[in-house]
Amino acid sequence: MDTAASLPDYSAFCASAERLLRDGEDRPFALAAIDIDFFKLFNEIHGREAGDRIISDTAGLLQTFAATAGGVAGYFGSDDFALFLPWEDTDKDAFYTSLSSSALFEYRDGFFPSVGIYPVTDRTESADVMYERARIALNSIRGSFTEHVAVYDAEKHERLRKELRLLLDARRGLKNGEFLFHLQPKCDMNNGKIIGAEALVRWQSADSGMISPGAFIPVLERHNYITTLDCYVWDAVCRWQRSLLDEGFDPLPVSVNVSRKDFLEMDIAEHFLALTEKYNLPHELIELEITESAFVDSSLDLKGAIRRLREEGFHILMDDFGTGYSSLHSLRDLSFDILKTDIRFLDKGGQSRRGIDIMESVLNMARLLGVPMIVEGVETADQVEDLLSIGCSYAQGYYFHKPVPVDVYMQMVQNPYNVDRGGMTVQREEQIRLSEFLDANMYSDETLNSILGAVAFVEDDGEHLRLVRSNERFDRLIHTLLSTDDPAYSFVHDLSTYAEEMKRLLRIAEMNLVDGCSEMLVMKNSEGDTVRVHIRVFMLNERDGRKLFYMSAEKIEPKWSDEDLWRELQETQARLSFLRAALNRLPNPIFLKDAEARFLFFNDQYAKAFGMRRADYIGKTVLDLEYLPKDDRERFQKEDEELIRKESELSYESEFLFSDDTSHLALYWSTGVHDKKTDRRGLIGEIVDISRHKKT
Repeated sequence: MDTAASLPDYSAFCASAERLLRDGEDRPFALAAIDIDFFKLFNEIHGREAGDRIISDTAGLLQTFAATAGGVAGYFGSDDFALFLPWEDTDKDAFYTSLSSSALFEYRDGFFPSVGIYPVTDRTESADVMYERARIALNSIRGSFTEHVAVYDAEKHERLRKELRLLLDARRGLKNGEFLFHLQPKCDMNNGKIIGAEALVRWQSADSGMISPGAFIPVLERHNYITTLDCYVWDAVCRWQRSLLDEGFDPLPVSVNVSRKDFLEMDIAEHFLALTEKYNLPHELIELEITESAFVDSSLDLKGAIRRLREEGFHILMDDFGTGYSSLHSLRDLSFDILKTDIRFLDKGGQSRRGIDIMESVLNMARLLGVPMIVEGVETADQVEDLLSIGCSYAQGYYFHKPVPVDVYMQMVQNPYNVDRGGMTVQREEQIRLSEFLDANMYSDETLNSILGAVAFVEDDGEHLRLVRSNERFDRLIHTLLSTDDPAYSFVHDLSTYAEEMKRLLRIAEMNLVDGCSEMLVMKNSEGDTVRVHIRVFMLNERDGRKLFYMSAEKIEPKWSDEDLWRELQETQARLSFLRAALNRLPNPIFLKDAEARFLFFNDQYAKAFGMRRADYIGKTVLDLEYLPKDDRERFQKEDEELIRKESELSYESEFLFSDDTSHLALYWSTGVHDKKTDRRGLIGEIVDISRHKKT
């Protein structure tokens, strides 16, 4: 006979448990709910017959255990078992050890039974209630590979019950329109004017009144319902902005919060593009605040989504900067438009000099990256004074405005004297020289030396390269290569041999702001050996004609002394430098494109003729060129793609709008090229101004 079938079913088990409780006088009892972890998986791996044997063996063990202890065992189908028995010793681990000591519980391949225990505290409760509480304890460890026994926690259960009630109320509240957003203005501290606002969710419950965000947001996050609420708020903000436009009002941008969970749940770029299309809303009216922890979470692929959003005109704020784990490396690699930090960097009242120094360092870092910074949580006049003293202009907090309902906000911004529509900009009224960005007040030696690899900051004023600052590892590398203790001197003088190559790397970095430049530089060390140095360069900023670059360097082993190899590598580098220099000296605009007809290079004459910056157009197509009519752009792009595919040549005359806003008749010539050795395809072309030859 099947042992499991001989055990009491649920109704019989509950009746027996209640009888034992009545007859047991004051003796303590416990009800245990038991099942086998991943039992369905066990059946899939070993077959149903093996699973049936496990069920039968477990039933026999529990029946013997219950009889010995003076209790009752029950079986309710599948792998669900229960025990009701006296429990003198409240040590759950000892209970599990005594229960599982039988060899029958040594299941195959690491499968284990799990037990949830409810110690009976109210003898008037039904066995039904006792079993449900034992199941709650069991569910708290379901799926764990390390925990196999748990005791019912009344306080935890009550919290869970309240959270479930809140979740149900929140779902109902969303349907009934109980959630709304308030707006907290962002201000320029120099004049108090409003430059925008942040949308903050509020819940006006029909049953409980106003519920604090601190009470419901953590619950919704824990139970993966926060994205539903976020989408609701995003839609409400976009709908409201659209209504203002329809009424003839020129609205300020409003930022909305986007969480890490939102990125896990959806394609954020697609969602916001669809949302703004739904309301026919200009993208610059919606800003996205993304927490620093989401930016630096390696499990999230944010770069592509953020890059696309920025290309589409959305502004991205890195929120809560300083509360996570970002560093100079992560800031350099990430794309955002505004840095947002918290006044918590300052101590109470802003009296701590160290707190002010830290805030100033963050502000300098933002300036270095060319992005404005805003501080939230500003509440006192002292904090405002401290922030203004270090050159910070933008803030958000109770000192200026609390979050207010939409109608109150509209009363504020309808007065033009309360509003500055210029938005946030990097402060330039007290412009600091690039060298001052990297003084000891900004980064400590410990900070720079903690960055992996040899790191330096290099300034190019158009004529000379200057080493602004370096860390110890960079100094050691220079010392190893050139046998000198003065890296700044070495960089300026001893590396002058490679000045042309260095400038080439800097120009490539300038043309590729996102990916920078990564190349191998072939050098001779102080002993005459040939070595390779891997150089990575990123352009950080440009002001007053001075460009600041971040450079990392790594010596690559092995080294060679083969003079022929040395000369060959040097000649290759020289040819590349000569080719770029030659293209820049040609009198006409020249351009190179890749297989997708995207700009790889254009010479100085091309940039001058059409007023283009390489950093703005490298990697883009003719479709992005504003100096051509739209129809011409589309035609040129199709023709370029056809030329590349067929390796053919094309020339024609057309009117081009030059950077001086005058139209010139020019000869356009281009030809597709194909390097069969590498199978790379591309396009090279030239534009010749022939207007002066066509005059009659």
